[in-house]
Amino acid sequence: MRERFRIRYTALMERKSFEKSVSTGKEGERIEKLKNLILTNEEYRDHPFAREEDARAYVFKLEHKGKCLFYFGSAHITCPADSLYTEIKARFDEVMPDMVYIEGAGQVNHDKDAVREGVLKTTLGQARANGEGNFVLKLGVDVGADFESPEPELSQEINRLRDKGFSRQDIFSFYMYRDIDQYQRQHKVWTVPGCKKYLEPYIKNFHRASGWSAEEMAILEHQIFSELKINDNAFYHARVNPIPWDGEPQTATNEISRVSSSFRDRYIFERIAEGLKTHDRLFVVYGSAHAVKQEPALRALMSGLPAS
Repeated sequence: MRERFRIRYTALMERKSFEKSVSTGKEGERIEKLKNLILTNEEYRDHPFAREEDARAYVFKLEHKGKCLFYFGSAHITCPADSLYTEIKARFDEVMPDMVYIEGAGQVNHDKDAVREGVLKTTLGQARANGEGNFVLKLGVDVGADFESPEPELSQEINRLRDKGFSRQDIFSFYMYRDIDQYQRQHKVWTVPGCKKYLEPYIKNFHRASGWSAEEMAILEHQIFSELKINDNAFYHARVNPIPWDGEPQTATNEISRVSSSFRDRYIFERIAEGLKTHDRLFVVYGSAHAVKQEPALRALMSGLPAS
């Protein structure tokens, strides 16, 4: 029988020979080697969780020598009444973390005092309306926990994609497709003016991060909007999905999504590893696929932690 939530509390066991061997090297080298344990998108496709059509969360807890890491891999939610919020709150209260990590909110890393001040003025209900990341940020700030959104700088990611040989047109299309997909998920009514307004800050941010000329940006932006499929609720989601499902057509933006996803997973893992040096109880909320893919590397990381 399929479970709606896959809750996996784990007692750490002896690791595979590779995992044990990397724990004896220099810390930086060890972290780099451990990143290779992160599942690829192809490996995720074949993972049992990925085959569970009704699964919405992948959750695991790792403990070792006074350290606790709880990872709540969640479906992306914005409906305040969604039952996942209750589940997240219960796991958060269980851990009572001193550090929380949330997805896709790099702006919270820059002026934490201002972020705290703003978050303290909001209610949990308001946070629920803005997704699971904002909800956990609110929970964390309310109990005095530190927080971070472990996302690489957009400029770094764009440069990585350029180094991989992707064209500027395909790179820009990927980010716009991803943001349009997000617009469609967050709004009940889709309109061309509404979509354009939604994309404005994302386009400005991309322009700043890429350093591309205004003229080139104007051409790329015109192409996106001239081909906009505002009422197609599957087109954009399909073209930014990094998982190469059998029978699904794969495009350049899907390949870019895979490279982006891998780049982010490795960066997230690195930041969590850094956080374990200074904090004892960490709570991570990211998309469920990230949780599945990062789990093997995080298990190996936790097994080699020094005594606290």
